[in-house]
Amino acid sequence: MLKLLYGASGTGKTETIYREIARVSETGAAKVMIVVPEQFSFETERKLLSFLGERAFAHVEVYSFTRLCHRAFELYGGNNRSYADTTAKILLMELALREVSDTLEHYRRVSRSRQFLLSALQTVEELKVNGVTPEQYEEASQALKETPSGDKLGEISTIYSAYQGILERSYQDALDDFSKALELIRSNCFFEGYDIFLDEFKGFTKPEFDLIGEMLGKSRSCTVSLCMDRNDENDPLFYSVKKTADRLKRIAMEKNCKIVQPLCLEKNHRFRNEALLYLERNVFRGDAGPFLGKNEAVSVYQAVNEYEEADYAMSWILEQVQAHGCRYRDIVLMCRDLGSYQWILEPAFQKYNIPVFFDSRFEIETFPPVRFLIAVLETAVGRLDTENMLNLLKCTMLPFTLEEVSALENYVYLWDITGAKWESEFTANPRGFKGELTEDDRTVLDGLNRIRSAVAGPLCFFINNTREATVREIAQALYHLLDQLGTIDVLSKKINDLHAGGGHDLADTYSRVWELLMKILDTMVLAAGEIRMDLRRFMELFTLAVQNSELADRPQALDCVMVGSPDRMRTDSPKALAILGVNDGIFPFVPTDGTLLRDEERLALANLGLELQGDFKEKILEERFVAYKALTVPTDSLLLTSRRADITGEVKQPSELLSQLSALFTEHVAFESEDVSPLFYCRSQETAFLTLASRYSQKSDFTKTLSGYFKGVPGYQARLSLLERAMKPQAFRIGDEALAKKLFGRKMKLSPSRVEAYYRCPFAYFCRYGLKALPRTKAELNPMERGVAIHDVLYRFVSEYGETMFDLAEEEVKEIVNRYLERYIADVMGGRSDKSKRFLAAFYRLCSTVSNIVLRLIAEFKQSAFKPVDFELEIGESEDVSPLRLKAADGSEIIVSGTIDRVDLCEIGGQKYVRVIDYKSGAKKFKLSDVYYGLNLQMILYLFILWKNGKQKYDGVFPAGVLYMPAGEASLVLPREASAQEAEKQRVSQYKMNGFVLEDPEVVSAMEENAKGVFIPVERNKDGSFGKRSSLLKLEELGKMERYVNRLVLRMAGELHRGGIPAAPVYSGGTKPPCEYCDYSSVCGQKNTAEKTPPVDDLDKERFFAEIGGDGDASAQLD
Repeated sequence: MLKLLYGASGTGKTETIYREIARVSETGAAKVMIVVPEQFSFETERKLLSFLGERAFAHVEVYSFTRLCHRAFELYGGNNRSYADTTAKILLMELALREVSDTLEHYRRVSRSRQFLLSALQTVEELKVNGVTPEQYEEASQALKETPSGDKLGEISTIYSAYQGILERSYQDALDDFSKALELIRSNCFFEGYDIFLDEFKGFTKPEFDLIGEMLGKSRSCTVSLCMDRNDENDPLFYSVKKTADRLKRIAMEKNCKIVQPLCLEKNHRFRNEALLYLERNVFRGDAGPFLGKNEAVSVYQAVNEYEEADYAMSWILEQVQAHGCRYRDIVLMCRDLGSYQWILEPAFQKYNIPVFFDSRFEIETFPPVRFLIAVLETAVGRLDTENMLNLLKCTMLPFTLEEVSALENYVYLWDITGAKWESEFTANPRGFKGELTEDDRTVLDGLNRIRSAVAGPLCFFINNTREATVREIAQALYHLLDQLGTIDVLSKKINDLHAGGGHDLADTYSRVWELLMKILDTMVLAAGEIRMDLRRFMELFTLAVQNSELADRPQALDCVMVGSPDRMRTDSPKALAILGVNDGIFPFVPTDGTLLRDEERLALANLGLELQGDFKEKILEERFVAYKALTVPTDSLLLTSRRADITGEVKQPSELLSQLSALFTEHVAFESEDVSPLFYCRSQETAFLTLASRYSQKSDFTKTLSGYFKGVPGYQARLSLLERAMKPQAFRIGDEALAKKLFGRKMKLSPSRVEAYYRCPFAYFCRYGLKALPRTKAELNPMERGVAIHDVLYRFVSEYGETMFDLAEEEVKEIVNRYLERYIADVMGGRSDKSKRFLAAFYRLCSTVSNIVLRLIAEFKQSAFKPVDFELEIGESEDVSPLRLKAADGSEIIVSGTIDRVDLCEIGGQKYVRVIDYKSGAKKFKLSDVYYGLNLQMILYLFILWKNGKQKYDGVFPAGVLYMPAGEASLVLPREASAQEAEKQRVSQYKMNGFVLEDPEVVSAMEENAKGVFIPVERNKDGSFGKRSSLLKLEELGKMERYVNRLVLRMAGELHRGGIPAAPVYSGGTKPPCEYCDYSSVCGQKNTAEKTPPVDDLDKERFFAEIGGDGDASAQLD
């Protein structure tokens, strides 16, 4: 006898069944069985025990269809082999695809892809779920052989048959249990004498219908509850349920089973307010009118992104507890796309101190042991690819500290280590292109090589021993590799440390994850141990197995919020429900099909009697039904949230459901950020403080009131003070002056380039020279390294050849330059053996550039009375030229030392004159405004040091000037029709030195005969006077400049000793503001404001000297 029980959500179908079970069990006349979905079985047992009492419950059997099959096996046998788990099925499908690969044509190109393997497995499982055997499918594919999809369906049949044949050799499939159990149940009259009840199903698979058919034929009665509004059978919302009811009736008629008049429940017992009842009766039902009552149950919040959704939901949950008398266990949170939200929700629950249980698959792919094992395989497959090596090292599963791994990463970045370079000992300087190794360098290299050999050695052994190996051999070698790497010991220590620190749950998770990984390897060996497989395919299958594996659910606390996906959760009419992610395509969900069958192919199979899952339209309707069931779960309150964009900024459209709700509930339904009072988030002291912090800059009555409150709360005063400091715009400063003096030194040793760095930005100076936070660099031929190489060659050439260079031909110059470059790459760059072709080609292009510079030097030397006397001249306390020494007002000493590229001397009228030359590979234009703002002081300081402290070495000298010699490639910008003479003229102009020269006719003539402005930045007019574009300074002006520059050095020292390190970049013009390329802009956080800083004033000579004054302090003008 078939009894159908209809009713919409909340009409009491389950309770009606329980009452009927109670009535039947009390008579003792029949056995009672209730069948529910797998995830509902435990909850059903608990509720029935409470409803019936122990005595009556003892006569009731609770099953899911799976448990029913297992009961049949327990009673009658037939279940004597191990079940294939996900890993085994993946391996078995791999073997099946190998076996049939030569016969495939339609799928020949994709049959080796991971995605095809998964799709083939999903297709086979769908066929099995719907009770289609390989033989039935083969027969259908033969019938469809002449159709456009005939070849494709035939190949699927071949794959299915091969898979099933391989599986049955060693395993059994839980999906085959139905057909086996059905035969046992049928032959043993299992259902005789039972009153059977089926509850909470929205539909059944073909094998389940077959079992129900046996129930209908043998049991006393079979009652099936279905969620359907009997008043509107044509409502598409209940399409799949009505389809199920019609099929049950057909089966009953086939079994000659009586069908009684269906019982239709219409009164709703769930909802405690009219708004939720109105929602149940009208959602997804077309054009219903607006709700006329007062809506206090349904609300919608449109958030900016997922984070704001989570914050609003947490506050809403606390409101339900604090204002509406809910317990945490009375509240449920659902999300159809839980995988995208869980990593945001977990910390949100912690932040708001809300107990929670996630009824979801535990994602293990991101767990350190899993990431490490996959990284090991990826590194081996990639032949020690550096990205994979670093991923492996950073998984925290090796016996190395974070500092050691970071040092190795920096070295690898510096020298572009990859592939085979990991197999050889690291020999390059850890400081880059710095020439010979120091003892400290060797110590660093030893540490790096210790890590390299400890990881690369075992990995290489593993790679060499797994070529064309069997699955068993690879798995054994992998476990041995983990032992060699020390991973097993590291894991054991990590677990013990977690237990010792009270982190028992996390320690248990580490243990369970590791056991799962070992189980996956064991299963791979059991399923395909003797099959030969390349390492890449082994890695792909292992990764697939990991991605499709899950840990058992963690235990649930007694009083906590339940979180899960509406398609799999079992809820017992909670008081309050929040649904997050109510966006287009997410809720209701728009399904995708991962199998190999298209809708038209499913229809063709259905016409032959092989009904599979519905087409896309039916799946859409099923998802609407899932959404309907979720919306009608709560008894008191319902919250739906959507997001306007995700955290990447991509716009997200709201679900059509929100438009329906806005039409159904015109009052108090939709809220956005601007509509919500900040008081809503103030559910505890901590959340109130976090709300205050997020709005502190607004300085509203709300923030003032909360600030006043927290000033009197112990534990919050310090945090409030920090918040106040963070909100105030203020310069960075080291508050403890004693600490500042200790950091920078009471005896401050500087170089001129450091002084320039300070005035470019004091905070960047602090990061680089105070904290020693040096940016990572690559050992590559960048502009800086090219400049250093050019400097080296020019130094060697001029110092070794002197005036004999005048007699060298152009080809001889090129030959010598090439020889110097060869020596440089050998001595400084570690030789050419490990350099790429691209590197070497770029390096040897320097030969032409440097040769042109040398030829230009020779031309300049030939006509100049100034002769080079020193190259790379060291200025220091133990050198021939002593450093600049200055005394600060607080008694501290400042010492300025450095190295001058080239020093030239000339004796005129018995007086020696000195000029300093700086080789500049980049563009360098001398501007007095750069001197004023402290941005160009290096060569000026050197000139003044030689003037004051060079008496012993040079027997007294006067300053003749500072010149910057272009030492880079000439960049010509010419029209196509330009002549060779025009090109040469532009090249000559680009090699012209700039800087300044002493305003003395004899000094100028000594530098460049006739002063035509070919070599130096001075030109004579026809009347012998100097042109307006000449860069000349008088001796007394140099004196003023010297005193000003010294004051800049003293001012810098004083500011540093007082802790002054403001993020105050100085922009001297150029294509980009300095913060654009600063290594520390992300640290100071001033980039956006610094970009608006206008360039400094460009001072002419007259204004410059007016600004710096005489002997007075110019610091006020600099502030």
